[in-house]
Amino acid sequence: MALSLKDIGFDEIKYEDFVDGMQSVFEKSNSKISPKRSIEIFNNYVALLQEELKISNAEIGKTFLDKNAKKEGIVSLPSGLQYEVLAEGNGNIPKRNDTVNVIYEGYLLNKNVFDSTKDSGAQQMKVLQTIAGWQEALQLMPEGSRWKVYIPHHLAYAEIGAPPMIQPNSTLVFIIELLNIV
Repeated sequence: MALSLKDIGFDEIKYEDFVDGMQSVFEKSNSKISPKRSIEIFNNYVALLQEELKISNAEIGKTFLDKNAKKEGIVSLPSGLQYEVLAEGNGNIPKRNDTVNVIYEGYLLNKNVFDSTKDSGAQQMKVLQTIAGWQEALQLMPEGSRWKVYIPHHLAYAEIGAPPMIQPNSTLVFIIELLNIV
């Protein structure tokens, strides 16, 4: 329970109030507020924390991408997508409706890996069924390429995120190796 609360933005709690609330439920004693009202207060507070998290993550991502755009070798596209060519391929370039084989690693800005096929091997996927940032990058990559792709939140999982690993409005970094078009 504590980890779930921490994941949604609780960084402090008044333990006395928490214990009082739990005790009143288990002992079926009269509480200071009704259960319905306590749920309403809790939900409103969680919504506020989520909104603050969305704003904070968007600002962190923007700052990162602004700084990253100034680095040598970074290509910035009008959409906000950025990439760096790690290895240039010379094969065909996938189209929107193609299926591709890729090996990839996905990172949060704190460098934590949230997804990887590095150990499991190539993953087959339809370009059209990936997040918008992947769709854009894949349609620029020749087969055999290996790119580091920086995806702003609006081209990734936007305000929803992909819990529990990817918070709302998270900017993501992927190393993508496009093996071939199927």
